[in-house]
Amino acid sequence: NIQDILPLLEQIVQQGKSLLLVADDVEGEALPTLVLNKIRGTFNVVAVKAPGFGDRRKEQLEDLAVLTGGTVITEDLGL
Repeated sequence: NIQDILPLLEQIVQQGKSLLLVADDVEGEALPTLVLNKIRGTFNVVAVKAPGFGDRRKEQLEDLAVLTGGTVITEDLGL
C-alpha cells in the first residue's frame, strides 16, 4: 500500500536521497508510483525482494542496513 510508505518517500524527496527498498512484495499502487517517480527523476529507487526467512531474515536485513548505511523499517517497530 502506497500510504504505508508515503511519509518515507516524502522524506527521501526532501532530503535528496535515494531509496533501496527491500520488501516481501512491491505491488498494487506502490509499484507504479515508484516507477513513475524514478522515470520523472523525482528520486532514485531500487526495489528488491527481501532475502531469507524467519529470525535469520531479520539479521540479514540488519546486516544489509549496516553495509549500506540504511535503516531497517519494520511493522514491529511501529513504522
